[in-house]
Amino acid sequence: MFQDYHALTYELYQNGIITGLRIDHIDGLKNPKEYVDRLRAMFGNDCYIIVEKILDIKEELPPMDIQGTSGYEFLSYINQLITDTEGSQKLLKTYNSYVPEWSDYDKIVFDNKLANLETYLNGEWDNLLRYLLSLNLIEDEEIRIKELKMALGAFMAAYPVYRAYIGQFPLTDNDQQLVALAFEEALNKILSLHDDFEHGDAWGPLLEQPDALLDSVRKFVLALDEFHADVEVDAFATNGDRSHSSLTKRGRADAIKFFAHREKLVDDQIIAGNVRGLSDAGWIEVASQGTRGKRRIKDVPSDLLDSGQLAFGRYVRIKVSEQTAPQKKTIYRFKELLTPDDIGSD
Repeated sequence: MFQDYHALTYELYQNGIITGLRIDHIDGLKNPKEYVDRLRAMFGNDCYIIVEKILDIKEELPPMDIQGTSGYEFLSYINQLITDTEGSQKLLKTYNSYVPEWSDYDKIVFDNKLANLETYLNGEWDNLLRYLLSLNLIEDEEIRIKELKMALGAFMAAYPVYRAYIGQFPLTDNDQQLVALAFEEALNKILSLHDDFEHGDAWGPLLEQPDALLDSVRKFVLALDEFHADVEVDAFATNGDRSHSSLTKRGRADAIKFFAHREKLVDDQIIAGNVRGLSDAGWIEVASQGTRGKRRIKDVPSDLLDSGQLAFGRYVRIKVSEQTAPQKKTIYRFKELLTPDDIGSD
């Protein structure tokens, strides 16, 4: 099947029509490393192979026989490079004046991950719970299955990277650190959301004893090292990896597009406005030109606030008789899409 599926691509490569391969959404594959190894064996060492892979600011690309990523990190840094820091603060101040309740980006992402688990990934969530229960590693008989499911969901929502790439047991030091960080983050998030949790009574038991429930899941994950030959362990790790990828992608995209209505700047703006910093970073990735793969760099001049802020106020103060007016965050999005000419015209 693998040979047949890639036959045309291989023929194009052999004839010099294409010179390399770009693997789309590699995190969605069952075994990304194995797929890359098979591609490399088929196309040879001279084939230029890159992957579409979103890395967090402090995340390293997992070891694979490739030339790099499609360049999302590069585009992110370029976006910072052309951002005027003084102007960005003006924009942020105006944004916060319209959308003060959405200032905590990490909370939005975590909350949206939980919502996506319940709405779109409930089947995968149940499968992971079944794998977990099949290994009989949960010792506390007083913990109910429903409560355990909620704790597993919180752990998944708090996982700090798109995919763990758990390809071996025992877990590597890096994988163990990611697991530990996820549980710490899950506990902190659950405790911080105790007063304003938005997911109904189903999460109530987890809020009552989050440390005990999350500790049970933590012990289970760490105990996988002792059962690495078990087929259920392999299924849990593989399906868990893929679910994390889908969950993170949905949670972050929804948070940015439908709730925060703005893009979050990279946590550590090491090279913001610094050409030398970008050069010293030694970036060699290729920036994808695909409309889906490319991160849009917005052209929003900071002087828009000075020349158009009062004019825009007219759009916000529209009087309506029914409660159908857009929320403030939606109004801000409308404003962002307006050009200075639009704002200045009638």
